[in-house]
Amino acid sequence: MAACCDLGGEDNLSLVAEHVSTYHGGAVRVEKREGKGRVLVADTDFEAGERVMLEYPLIEAVADESIPAYKEVLRLKEDGSLAFAPIFYWAALCSLTAPEVSGARFPAWQAVPSQTQVQALELHIPEEACREASES
Repeated sequence: MAACCDLGGEDNLSLVAEHVSTYHGGAVRVEKREGKGRVLVADTDFEAGERVMLEYPLIEAVADESIPAYKEVLRLKEDGSLAFAPIFYWAALCSLTAPEVSGARFPAWQAVPSQTQVQALELHIPEEACREASES
């Protein structure tokens, strides 16, 4: 997976701000606020109940027992090897890129483009994780 430290700092704000500007420009924008991190700021008035923005899922992780890798995740759950529900692990596997999936010991499942992976990581990696050492 892409290194989280590649996503830290002002570059990650730029990535999100560029996306919001491209798809939602004129109505909302992204800023960094002290003590809050990234925030969505309205640039126009909205009516009560009006949709501010619409985003489609970056990644869809569909539980499909015909996929050998997903069957293995289910087997690991049955063995008691997983701390969380199988869908969480499957969602993580579904966020891998084609080169990452190609190294798996199971037939390849649907991968995501590297840009999609970067965007997904941007949503889920806390900024402080990039400053702390990892045990892995």
